[in-house]
Amino acid sequence: MAFTVKDTPERKSDPIPAGLHVGRCYMVIDVGTHHDEMYGKDRREVILGWEVPDERITITKDGEEKDLPRVVSKKFTASLGDKATLRKFLEAWRGKDFTKDELAGFDLKNILGKPCQLLVTHKTSGKGNTYAALTAVMPIGKGMTCGPQENPDLWYAMEENTPIPETAYDWIKQEIMSSQEWVAQQDAAQMPHAEEPVIEPEDNTDEMPF
Repeated sequence: MAFTVKDTPERKSDPIPAGLHVGRCYMVIDVGTHHDEMYGKDRREVILGWEVPDERITITKDGEEKDLPRVVSKKFTASLGDKATLRKFLEAWRGKDFTKDELAGFDLKNILGKPCQLLVTHKTSGKGNTYAALTAVMPIGKGMTCGPQENPDLWYAMEENTPIPETAYDWIKQEIMSSQEWVAQQDAAQMPHAEEPVIEPEDNTDEMPF
């Protein structure tokens, strides 16, 4: 019996509606350093993700249907330089500029669980698909509220040498595993370790100092 395969379009849900949404940050994932072919340079990158409680999706997990908030994410160069997009987004969200001390080292873990407003726009990919793009993040307006966080915090930092979170999306896991840091770690783990040399004691009657 023949075994045939065919092109099956990937099933996708409609993108989150364009416009302003209330959201809460639940994901900060360090995906390491990748080479940017367009600009010919290496970039350390981080993916931030927000849940949007007013936009829902029903998924089946472990045989059980769950009603969860939709999510939106964006990848940034991990930099707070003058022209860095990440810096512009975070300062707009905070409603104030970073201080000199904060620019010397800001812990991204601080943004987990924090509410905000998200400006979503619709764009068209090279394949002609419409997708939701995060254009801006702003502080919650006066009198506005955001429901409690529903997804657990999703955090990963290369320097902590912890396993990749199992709940991370597959495409994010692939980003991590294709990073220069991850590849270097795997190469180092596979390198054979040289055996410690055996030093024979000298045959003399002098007392050894140690």
